[in-house]
Amino acid sequence: MAKVSKRDLLHGNIRKSLIQMALPLMAFNLVNVLYSYADTYYISRLGELQVGAVAVINNINLCGSAFATGLSAAGMALISSAMGAGDRRKASHLATLLFGLSMIIALLISAGCTVFARPLLLALKTPEDILEHAHQYLLGLAPDFLFIYILTIFQAIRQSTGDSRSAVVLNIAATIINVLLDPLLIFRFNWGMFGASLATTISKMLVCPLALYGLFTDKQNICVDFRRYHFDGSILKKILITGLPASLGSFMMEFGFTVMNSFILSYGSIIMSAYGLGNRISSLYYIPVNALSAALVPFIGHAIGAGDNRRAQQCFREAMILCTEVSLVLIAVGIPLARPLAHLLVGEASEALLSNGITYGCFSIGTIFFMCWVNNLLAMFNGSGHTRSSLFINLLRLWLLRLPLMIFFRDCTDMGPLGIWTAMILSNLFCCLISQIWYSLHFRKLYPVTKTA
Repeated sequence: MAKVSKRDLLHGNIRKSLIQMALPLMAFNLVNVLYSYADTYYISRLGELQVGAVAVINNINLCGSAFATGLSAAGMALISSAMGAGDRRKASHLATLLFGLSMIIALLISAGCTVFARPLLLALKTPEDILEHAHQYLLGLAPDFLFIYILTIFQAIRQSTGDSRSAVVLNIAATIINVLLDPLLIFRFNWGMFGASLATTISKMLVCPLALYGLFTDKQNICVDFRRYHFDGSILKKILITGLPASLGSFMMEFGFTVMNSFILSYGSIIMSAYGLGNRISSLYYIPVNALSAALVPFIGHAIGAGDNRRAQQCFREAMILCTEVSLVLIAVGIPLARPLAHLLVGEASEALLSNGITYGCFSIGTIFFMCWVNNLLAMFNGSGHTRSSLFINLLRLWLLRLPLMIFFRDCTDMGPLGIWTAMILSNLFCCLISQIWYSLHFRKLYPVTKTA
């Protein structure tokens, strides 16, 4: 599929161009989800508790990757705006400093997770029966942060120019390698959980040289070049002002999920495993709406950079219409298929794991529209560089809504694990309503649509 050009981003048919940008992202997410299914299948053969251990480490992994997510949001906003204004040199200078900052952060996180793996798990009150499994998994995954940051920043830079394919191809290649390595390292070498996470690290390590080659040699587009683009305090300040709120928002959201895990773990390790299974079930159906929201960011950045506020708001409306249509289809198809999919993933699991995992999977599928709604709002704020609003939305959803609701249902009702899933639905709904009001009051005031727009 052809790359979405600058003209398409600024003047083309919005619906067609959004879909064109989103399709490669959907392909990557689909392959990634299919890999997670294969990973769950292999790890479940080690035991049910190992599935719960992966769920614990996934949140730590997402916390460590939060700064990559935040910096990529800042990169897409600033680089897209520079490209929209026609300043390719500034875009390359931004990309160079962004890449350098990302590598420093990634190295610190990888070293920290390696040295403090066990104390971190103990601080999170990981149950004794899954502690050793989680520890082995985290040790194999710790070096992966460096490669996650390289691929994430590469994707952000490429997507800022309308190219959503290049990074997707590399990520798909890494995923395929991962699937091939999993059974070899887990069972043939008998490395168990450590082998499962090491397969993930090695697979990304093998494709990262291609990403680095693309970043440092593509003179026709945006190029990372430390010899040509030296340290500039004003540009770094822009990256930090835009990136820190987005990074903090991503980190606080993922840390909130880690804290949420402690509530889930209070119901037992099987419920934690059911939570991991439910996420695997629903993740397949989140692919299209997540891809559409991710594709929206460069459209907003280019429109704002070109001073076309009307088009920015038109892009948001079109993305909402698309996500609504897709969500209705996904909910109608996904809920009836939740049980067969669960049996396919962990067919030999206990009834307690299956029933709770299917219940949570259905709850999660039922909230797809709310998730795409809030993700589109986040895309509007991130794409325009107003990442403090994204920070507000992320704090609102987990810390001000979901966690208090989970405490309420746990302490004031006898709903059991059902209270957890109910709290998730209500927090997503309330977050959407409040965030939409915030968008209407805040964004439209900053970027009013005038007759000359």
